[in-house]
Amino acid sequence: METLKINNHVENNIADTLYITLFMRARESKRKNNTFNDPTACYLVSRLDYDFTKYSNAPKSSIGCIIRANYFDKITVDFIKKNKNPIIINLGCGLDSRFQRVNKFVNGKAIFYEIDLPEVIALRKQLIPESKNDIYISGSIFETDWMDNLKSKHPEGQFLFAIEGVIMYFEKTKIKQAFINIAERFSNSEIACDIISSWLVKNSHRHDTIKNAKAQFVMSCDNESEFEKWHPNISVINSKRYADFKEMKRIGFLKFTIMKAIPAFRNSSKLVRLSINSNIKNHFYGTSSFTS
Repeated sequence: METLKINNHVENNIADTLYITLFMRARESKRKNNTFNDPTACYLVSRLDYDFTKYSNAPKSSIGCIIRANYFDKITVDFIKKNKNPIIINLGCGLDSRFQRVNKFVNGKAIFYEIDLPEVIALRKQLIPESKNDIYISGSIFETDWMDNLKSKHPEGQFLFAIEGVIMYFEKTKIKQAFINIAERFSNSEIACDIISSWLVKNSHRHDTIKNAKAQFVMSCDNESEFEKWHPNISVINSKRYADFKEMKRIGFLKFTIMKAIPAFRNSSKLVRLSINSNIKNHFYGTSSFTS
């Protein structure tokens, strides 16, 4: 008997973009010789009544989402291994299954908190039950109540704020205030996020997935050092361009060559790791032993 599929009840246009990354993770997981494996994503796609086909012809986003997911997973594992009391905050978590992917590599050492809008958390609870070390919170990156509550609950904790595929959909003034709120409350912690350039924001209508979504890119950041101007406790650890990853060659030799050669393409998207309340700047962390 065929399992009844769950209807999409996510009405927020930005929240709806969670289906892009979910679909890309599932598709890569099913690909022969894949570089990423996410059985939970495959299960979720099979359970959801959603038109994923509108994102099926998006090679750059498909590879980019996997590069980003692997990058965030590795940072998460590195952070957990090097800290005594690691707390992982997945902001705008969507239907991400990072806890399921990395927990086995860190022996359950960290506590994860998944934070998103109430409608997204309600859908998550239907599909991925909470566990002892993977806790759900209905909230927003722009609220501070959950920040104060978690700071109070884990006074000795070191926090990693993973903000994946989120900040480009909001006005910079709002994101800046959110980062300030984090920087004022949490020390010896980190933020991992991804940024896009002003050129890509202007051309979002040509983006291979966003052109088929209701949300649009809003915030640009052409230089990651801008974060350091937002608050004195914030400093850049490192950043990487998508063009720096060998996996990007899968878009084809000619397209990859153009991407590497033309600055607008080469610098259009970056993955950034920030330190909170640290004097460490421009330090490159060694490669993690984690493999997906």
